[in-house]
Formats: sequence, C-alpha cells, structure tokens
Amino acid sequence: MDLALQLLLQGVGSGAIYAVVGLSFGLIFNTTRVFHFAHGAILTLGGYTILLGVQELGAPLPLAMLGAAGVAAIAGMACEILLYRPLRRRGAPPLLWFLASFALLVILQNILLLIFGGVPLSLSSGAMGRVALGPLNVSELVLWKVAAGIAATLTIAWVLVGTRLGKELRAVVSNPEMARIAGIDLDRRYLHAYALGSALTVPVGAIALFDQGVSPDLGETQLLIATVAVFAGGIGSYLGGALGGLVLGLVGAVAVYVTNASFQTTLALAAMTAFLLLRPNGLLGIGLRRA
Repeated sequence: MDLALQLLLQGVGSGAIYAVVGLSFGLIFNTTRVFHFAHGAILTLGGYTILLGVQELGAPLPLAMLGAAGVAAIAGMACEILLYRPLRRRGAPPLLWFLASFALLVILQNILLLIFGGVPLSLSSGAMGRVALGPLNVSELVLWKVAAGIAATLTIAWVLVGTRLGKELRAVVSNPEMARIAGIDLDRRYLHAYALGSALTVPVGAIALFDQGVSPDLGETQLLIATVAVFAGGIGSYLGGALGGLVLGLVGAVAVYVTNASFQTTLALAAMTAFLLLRPNGLLGIGLRRA
C-alpha cells in the first residue's frame, strides 16, 4: 500500500508538470490554432536562461525565473511577429504553417546546441531534501512540482475569468470572426497568447534543472506530452490541457506500478491515445467539427 501511495504522489507531481506544459501549449494552440512546434525550444531556452542567471550572474532563483519568463515571452512574441503573422496575412495553407513551425523548432534547437552543447546541464539538487508525509517519504522536488502546477493553473484561471484579456481570449477561441467584428484586435490577442503561453513554460524549465537537467532536446518530449494533454483535455478548452496533463501523470504512475519505470511515458501516451480514439473530443472539448 505504501508503494502504491508513493507512486500515486509521484504521479501527481509528474501530472502537475505535464499540466503546466499542456496549459502553456494549449493557451497558444486554442487561441491561434497554430501547432507551435517551437514552443518546445522556448521551454528549453527558459531553462538555460535560469541556469545562466543563477550560475553566471549570481541571481537568486526567483529573480532568475522572472528574467527567464521575460526572455521566453519575448521569444514567443518574436515567433508570432516574424513567422506566423506574415504567413497569416499571406493566407498560407496549413501544411506550410506546419512545416515552417517545425523548421523553426529545428533551427532553435541547433542554435541552443551550438551555444550550450549537448550535455544536460543542471543546478545542484543537494538542497532538495525529503519530507515525511505520514507513512510516505517524498522528495521536495515532487512538492515543488505540485506547487508549480497549482500556481500556474490558478493564475491562468484568474486571467481567463477575472481580466479583460482573458475574456477577449475566450471570445477569440469561441468565434474569431465574431470577436473581430466586436472590435477585438486579433493580432494583438494572438501576440498576448504567445507571450503568456511562453512565459508559462519557465517553471517547467526550473524543475528540469533540479531533475534530469536541461539539454537542447528537452522540449521535444515536453512538446509531445503537451500535444497529448491538450487533445485529451479537449480542443477549445484552456484548462483542458491542465486536466489532460494531470491525468497523463496519473496514468504514468499506474504504468510504473504494473510494469516498471522504463515504460512509464510510453504506456501513459499509449493509454491516452487509446482514450482519444474512444472520445475524440477529449474531456472538456467543444467538438472536433466545431474546432
């Protein structure tokens, strides 16, 4: 029983990080309907920025994360202004959007590889101790993952419900043409979605620095997880990506319990893919035809 509870708690921790990734990617995808491949590279860029801030500039971790959020937001907005907006104005076909976004991911990954090399870089995890929770003895890193997931979800929920920006973003998702007729500047809201979604990846990069380390290909796995989480949560639902990510983490914990850790991600993704075959709209989706 203790092993099951331990794995369940670790699954919640992993699911919380998956939720942040799904939430950040879904914020961009649901608003713009662009499959933003470069989101993975921007996540990695945030991790490297935190590393430089702490090791080279001697900044405390919260300040380094704040600076990384700014860098990630600027990078996300640059993708919209320099690549996606010109494609949108030229009426480019979907395949061209897909190829251009994938090419941008490869370019950014290779730039990071040239600058930082291919060896994973990390911050010392010696400060991460263990905490006793009843019969369980868990790493502080798991608790930080849960805290990051809760903080990110509550922040985005507040933005969507309690601010004008959030209400306009939801209007754009519901019906872009009607939102434009109502006076909402679509280009400006797309820009805000890229900025907010990109900045939201920073906690994931910070956790990675204390976990497996940051390498140029870190974003590839995270992008795959984000895609599955968003579609499992439901297209058109901002918080659906967070729900899908949490479920993905819990499914991964079950996979570890019945098999072993080496199959965790594989079985979790396979289970979620099978779920999508049975329920294509996802958990909170608006329906594929409408999307």
